[in-house]
Amino acid sequence: MHAARVLGRTGITPFGQHVEQVMSSGPYAGAAGAFWVVDNGCSPNGARAVTRMRAAWPTAELVHLSIHATWVDPVEILF
Repeated sequence: MHAARVLGRTGITPFGQHVEQVMSSGPYAGAAGAFWVVDNGCSPNGARAVTRMRAAWPTAELVHLSIHATWVDPVEILF
């Protein structure tokens, strides 16, 4: 499992690079499936993000949290 980390930049490109790094290594490279739980921020939100993820990584499933999931903030701080 990869350690949680905070990316230095936001955006589609840094998010895609992070996904590539994780999905190309460790148990994820050969896994039948991997779930990516993300908030509804700018980089991974909407149907286009789901389409991009499926096109690049067919075994990865992008799961969006509720827009008003304020309980996520303490969890993000923890990691």
